[in-house]
Amino acid sequence: MKQFVIVDVVIIAIGFVLRILVGGIATSVWLSEWIVIMTFLLALFLAFAKRRDDVVLYQNTGVSPRKKTNRYNLDF
Repeated sequence: MKQFVIVDVVIIAIGFVLRILVGGIATSVWLSEWIVIMTFLLALFLAFAKRRDDVVLYQNTGVSPRKKTNRYNLDF
């Protein structure tokens, strides 16, 4: 699934949501919907920012930090 641009980033964000859900279950702490939504959105933002940084690095140096960096662009 890492070959699809949007799916790659969404999987990363879902992983962070699963992490807080499991933590909430393990500690018997009730998690509000807001913490789940904000965690998902923050993880999306960070993942897209990382991919954008990879694209800028690739354009400036020609060195690709990931195999699929060429699937992203700055306009996207």
